[in-house]
Amino acid sequence: MVQKNHKQLQEFGLTTKEATVYMALLQYGAAPASDLAMTVNLNRSTTYVQLKSLMPLGLVSSYKEGKKTWFSAESPHNLELLLEKRIAILEQKKHEIDVFLPDLLQSFSQHSIKPVIRNFRGKAGLAAMRNEVFSCDDNKIRIITNYDDLLATFTKEELQQYSAERKQQAIDSYVLYTLGDGDDFVPFEYQKLVRIPTKAKYFDCDVYIYGQTVSFAAMRKEVVGVSIDQADIASTMKTLFDTFWDVHNHENKP
Repeated sequence: MVQKNHKQLQEFGLTTKEATVYMALLQYGAAPASDLAMTVNLNRSTTYVQLKSLMPLGLVSSYKEGKKTWFSAESPHNLELLLEKRIAILEQKKHEIDVFLPDLLQSFSQHSIKPVIRNFRGKAGLAAMRNEVFSCDDNKIRIITNYDDLLATFTKEELQQYSAERKQQAIDSYVLYTLGDGDDFVPFEYQKLVRIPTKAKYFDCDVYIYGQTVSFAAMRKEVVGVSIDQADIASTMKTLFDTFWDVHNHENKP
C-alpha cells in the first residue's frame, strides 16, 4: 500500500524524494528535519530542501518548539488543489500554443517542399484527422464522402457535433456525397451539397481537401486515414473537385 501511494503521489507531480518525505510525515507525524532525515534515509540538507518545496504546495507546514523547527503533514485533500493548479497551468500553456502555433505552421509550410504524410488508425484517429480542418486558416473545405460508410463509423450525434463546430467557425463546406437509400439531405448552414447518383458508382473512400492538405479516409474493412500536406497536391485536388462540382451541380439544377 505504501509503495502504491508513493507512486500515485509522483503521478500527482511530486518528485520521488518529495513523496518519500511527505509519506513519512503522514505516517509518523510531526518531526524536526534532522529526525525525519534519519527516518527517510536522506541527509539533513536534502530532507530540508524537500520540506521547503512541499510547503508552497500546501502539503507541509512548520512551527517552532523551543529552538527547533518542527514539520508536519497537511491534509492530502490539498493534493486536489495542487492538481487544479497544474490543470490551470496546462490550460494557460495550451492557450499560448494556440496563439503562436499558426505563425509557426505558416513558416513551416512556406519552406516545406517535401510533402508530410501522416497515418491515422481507428475511429479516434479518423476523428482527429477530420478535426484538423478547425485549426486551418482555410474557410472552405471540400469533401467527397460515402455517407453510408460515414454513418457506419460515426453516430448522427457525432456528425452533427462536427457540423456545429464547423458552423461556429464559419467554415463553408462543399460536399459531394453518395447515399444508398433515402431522400437528399437538407444542408446545414455554411454547407452546400451535391448528391452523386449511386447508379454511377459509390465512393470507396472519403476525401477532405482544405488549405494545403488532402486527407483520405477508408471505413469499410478497417478504419484508416492518410493525410498529405503539400501545397501543389492540394491545389490540384481543389481544381479537380471544383470542376467535378460545377459539372454535377449544373446537372442537378432544374
